[in-house]
Amino acid sequence: MQLAFHNLVKAEYCVLNFTTKEFSDNWVAPKPAGDPNFDFGNQVALLSAGNITWKLDLQVPYNWADLNGGMLNAWTTRADIVATGWAPYGDADVVNIDEAAITFTPNGTVIVKQDNGTFNYGTYAIDEKTNLITFTGITPNILIASWVSCTTNAANQFKSGKVEKTAGVVTGIWLGQRSATKSEYMVFHFVIR
Repeated sequence: MQLAFHNLVKAEYCVLNFTTKEFSDNWVAPKPAGDPNFDFGNQVALLSAGNITWKLDLQVPYNWADLNGGMLNAWTTRADIVATGWAPYGDADVVNIDEAAITFTPNGTVIVKQDNGTFNYGTYAIDEKTNLITFTGITPNILIASWVSCTTNAANQFKSGKVEKTAGVVTGIWLGQRSATKSEYMVFHFVIR
C-alpha cells in the first residue's frame, strides 16, 4: 500500500510504502541487467570483409557503454572528452593513434599496427553466440592517452558491442571489455578511414 501526503509548505509530496511482513521477508533485490548478445550476423564477415583495416576514431576513440550498448557519455568530439576534466584525449593525443590499426582477415589472422609503424601478428576466433573475439599469440593494446589504452579483458577478449552502418554498409564498430566490478563496458570506436 502507498500513502502520499502533500506538504503545503514545500509544495511537494511525501510517499510512504507499506508492505506485508511476508513480502518483506521474501523480497530479493533485482539482479543487474544481463549481458545481451547482439545479432550482427556473421561476425567474421563483418570484421574482415575485404581484409578491412579498422582505425580508431580520431574524435571519440573510447567511451563506456551499458550492457545494452547505450553510450554512458554523450561525447561527439575530443572537446567533449576534455570538458569532463577527468577523461584524457585532447588534440595533442591524436598523434598516438592516427596511424594505429587492427586488421582481421577471413582466415583468422589478426594484425595490430601501432602508431609508430610496428606490427604484431596473431590469430582470433569469434564465438558467434556471445560476440566474444578471443585472441591468441597477440594482445591488442594501443595507447590512446594517459591511462586509456585500447586493450582486451583479462581473458584476452573483446566483445562486439555496437555496429554502425551507412546505407547498409558497415562503417564503424565498438569493441569493448566488460568491467570486472560494474555492469558496463569500456568500449573502443573503430571506423574505416
